[in-house]
Amino acid sequence: MKDDSRNYPTNSAGKRKFSKKPKSFLFLLIILVLLSVALGISYAYWKYNSNQINENITNSACIEIALISETEAITLQKAHPISNTEGEKLNPYTFSIKNTCNNTLDYNVALEVLESTARMGSNNIAIKIDDKFPKLLTEYTLGVPTYLENSNPAVESYILENGRIKGGETITHHLRLWIHESSGNESQNKEFLSKITINATTPNEILTTPRILIYKDEELLKEIESKEENQEYRIYSDKEVKVLASGFSNSNKLFYSEEQNGERNEISTNEFTITPSLEGTIRYIFVEDSNNYVKLVITNKDDVTPPIISGGSETYAKNHTIRIETPGTATAEVSHYEYFISDTDSIPAQDVTAQNTSGDQEINREGTNYIFYRTVSKAGNKSDWSNSQKVNIFYRASSVTYTNPNDSSINNAQEVLDKLYELFK
Repeated sequence: MKDDSRNYPTNSAGKRKFSKKPKSFLFLLIILVLLSVALGISYAYWKYNSNQINENITNSACIEIALISETEAITLQKAHPISNTEGEKLNPYTFSIKNTCNNTLDYNVALEVLESTARMGSNNIAIKIDDKFPKLLTEYTLGVPTYLENSNPAVESYILENGRIKGGETITHHLRLWIHESSGNESQNKEFLSKITINATTPNEILTTPRILIYKDEELLKEIESKEENQEYRIYSDKEVKVLASGFSNSNKLFYSEEQNGERNEISTNEFTITPSLEGTIRYIFVEDSNNYVKLVITNKDDVTPPIISGGSETYAKNHTIRIETPGTATAEVSHYEYFISDTDSIPAQDVTAQNTSGDQEINREGTNYIFYRTVSKAGNKSDWSNSQKVNIFYRASSVTYTNPNDSSINNAQEVLDKLYELFK
């Protein structure tokens, strides 16, 4: 087992300290080797080398990411070349990447090949990442080695996976590694040592509006993505909300104002709070000097409107379906709808017992019915009742048997009514 410790300065808690770079360079900053996982296999010598370090987090201003091992490093004792079919059945090394920052990051997963006196060629190693088809390691894109420990540095780096991870998001990957069946005698008496490394950067794009997360305590009320246009949101909360904003520009600066063309105030920590009001507390948020904004209106008044419904009919049928033509709205967002079946077209009282529905509703209660809908918000508030829809449903008398010697198609009373309706309509 190799010692992966290095002489870093530490603070009073014994944790490593890292200097913070100026904000203007944050978008170029790369977090290197967050957690190194050594993966070793050998052929003929049956030699296995491993250097496993537990969770390690590197911090730098608004970039913070962690790689967490969920299983032990890959151990292949007495390894020998095997087929892809056999390799895919091996137990994977499972690890999770967590973005503990508020903003989105781009990342890649690399397998870095370490120097060794009897190093096996990378073209002998097969890799399967997640559910992708197995490939030889040398078929992956060649990267730049980042693990540079003097005694055992990386000499090759291959990018196995890349992607984008949102603030607070966790992504899990599964890696399988084996000696490929095409390996020849030249790979005997050799060993293959490698480390998984995670590199993360801020995205390169310049955003015209910020990305925003809005929290009430620990509850995420709204996630807003950047767009190349102005955006406006009216959000309900019965208490103060926390706004986490992130944006990428030449200086990575964010600003807010209380009016669209008002004085702009820098958001120095990318985080601030808004206290809701009855009329709505307004904040415009900008990325640097962009004129595009995200307008937030935080209110403690939950305005809820009813939907517009359709589907009524004077025609008698066995059932009718009521549909929502125009959805209801709610400042606290719509949770679901309620419907009420009445014998009259008078608007029901607000405290009547209604039934839940997510939208379309089939009505089959016999007789003449009037259907009303109302919106229920996520805060539990209810709108007024909607317009009514009148539906006529046949009386269900199918349990009464009937036999007509002159018409064998009539077997019960319901079919008699059907015939009469068709005859006199």
